[in-house]
Amino acid sequence: MLVAICPRVAELACAAGVQFTSEEFQFFMRVSKHALATRRASHTPRGDFMDMLLEASADSKQGLSDDTLAAQTILFLLAGYDNTANTLAMSLHLLAHHAAVRARLRREVARALLR
Repeated sequence: MLVAICPRVAELACAAGVQFTSEEFQFFMRVSKHALATRRASHTPRGDFMDMLLEASADSKQGLSDDTLAAQTILFLLAGYDNTANTLAMSLHLLAHHAAVRARLRREVARALLR
């Protein structure tokens, strides 16, 4: 709340060593910024979300800061993680309660592995 209400006070608090973000968030920021720097240095387009962000940053008049780009990549990761985790949890729950389907799935996986 302090950051939103009094940004100047928040800046002074940051300068004094007060952290407003967790270590986990700082880790993801470092990873995202490293990935952005690596992608900029390679000049090899991959056609993914990060390329779209870099293109949008280059095309805009003001440009997007590295912090904004990194925050967008973190948001993209977290949004995808939640959906995937919920889908996997529900699938495992259903498999645990339906033995016949679980047996059929095992047979199909075994056949696929033999190929």
